[in-house]
Amino acid sequence: MDDLYSLLARFEGRQIDFKEDVSASLYRLLSAFANTAGGAAVIGIRDHDHAVIGLDLRNNAVKKLADSITTRLGVHPVIDIHEIEGKSIVIVTVERSRVPVAFDGRYYTRVGDTTREMLPDELREYFQQSIEWDGVTGPYSFDEIDEETVRRFLARANATGRLTSVDPAESVETVLSRLGLARDGGISNGASPSSARTRSGIS
Repeated sequence: MDDLYSLLARFEGRQIDFKEDVSASLYRLLSAFANTAGGAAVIGIRDHDHAVIGLDLRNNAVKKLADSITTRLGVHPVIDIHEIEGKSIVIVTVERSRVPVAFDGRYYTRVGDTTREMLPDELREYFQQSIEWDGVTGPYSFDEIDEETVRRFLARANATGRLTSVDPAESVETVLSRLGLARDGGISNGASPSSARTRSGIS
């Protein structure tokens, strides 16, 4: 309980905010948390003086809230319920997401204790950072792939019990497609000649 009172005594900041109830501003806040450093929303607390208002948790309210957050934001929150002064408060925690999280088609960020919509440049940079390098199609052709290197890689993988579902006799293009390293006629960075040599242990 001491930790809870300490939480209520804190000022709002980059990773904590107080909400009286569940509203659109809560979803914007959780989007912002997910797009920055994660954070916790304490619901059932009056914003300006941190007075305990409490929430009505009847009729599976917490489950409905969790389902709504997952559906509308695509994130899975951690929800804790606490009793204080005979009233229920809910703490919703989300972690930083690896991909941008939108609410109603807009992306939000947290700046100090303020939630605001991301600027176009911020959003563009976030999307670029969230894309896995290995999965991006690079400027490579199948002619650049050394078939012998691929065969050696598959032989070693099969010898250790890995990639047993991939038939080493299949074409290089088919093998790379099965491994998710080629699509739509293109080859990803993960299948580039330098990466292939590294994966097979050949320098």
